[in-house]
Amino acid sequence: AHFAAAQVCDRRLALRDERPPRVNNHSAAPHDGVQEALHLQQFTLNRTRLSLMELEAKAKATLQKLEGVRGKLSRDAATRRLAVEQDRAWVIGLNNVTPASCAKNGPPKPPAAPAGIDNNESKAHASHVHQLETDVKLLKAESASAIKSLAEEGKQILGQVDEALMRNVYVLDDAGKRLKEQAKEVDYTIKHAERSLYETRKNLQPGDEVGLAKVKSLEKLIEDLRISRKELQEDINLKAALLNVDERCRKVTPAMASEKRPEANTPTPAQNPSVLRTSASQQLFRSLPASAIMAPDRNFH
Repeated sequence: AHFAAAQVCDRRLALRDERPPRVNNHSAAPHDGVQEALHLQQFTLNRTRLSLMELEAKAKATLQKLEGVRGKLSRDAATRRLAVEQDRAWVIGLNNVTPASCAKNGPPKPPAAPAGIDNNESKAHASHVHQLETDVKLLKAESASAIKSLAEEGKQILGQVDEALMRNVYVLDDAGKRLKEQAKEVDYTIKHAERSLYETRKNLQPGDEVGLAKVKSLEKLIEDLRISRKELQEDINLKAALLNVDERCRKVTPAMASEKRPEANTPTPAQNPSVLRTSASQQLFRSLPASAIMAPDRNFH
């Protein structure tokens, strides 16, 4: 689960690096709430990974200790089994001793204890094993508690990222709608100003300084309106690209994140508006249709 979450986080950060404007193949867009939430999630996941690696190192160290004491206990048990077999053979041999031979030579001597049997050392091994059992129980409880805590923290951070993405999509959607309405108003104003310019030129008399000044004023107004219209369209396209990136981030799944990423030279939807995915929310921010942009009537010129 941790690896999948890290892959999703990395893929989302990579997608958001495609946000325009781009400088040196990296996004120069200002950081927002989504970016901060993703960086916080990345930091949390890295810290979680380090914590899990520390627990893994403790478990490996404890396992090595258990393997070491297991070898010592196995050798001690083998030595004591040998001693038991020797004693058993001696006891069986006693059954074959006759009273006459026992009276003459005395009873057989018991076998000597095998080398390596040390009762004090065996007690020390037993005490060590008991301590290791206690350590294992404590490590198990610590690991369970840490995993539960880290999982809850990761779930909370993921919720913050999803909420920030949803909020950002809503804000961009709303901003796109308002920009589209403003673009329509500018188009209407341009048309109205062009009509006024046509009427003024039509009624302009030679030597009419007031009328000439009005013509120049209307021409300047139309020029400024067209510049504003162009800037509005650029802003609409920018909002569309930003919205597309955040919607793609929302749809990232662990399976998608594990797929091979496109080549560096492959145009991304954020870089090439022609490959933007079609969706209801994105259609709100696409360029206005040609019919909505009211071109000047030829008769006005």
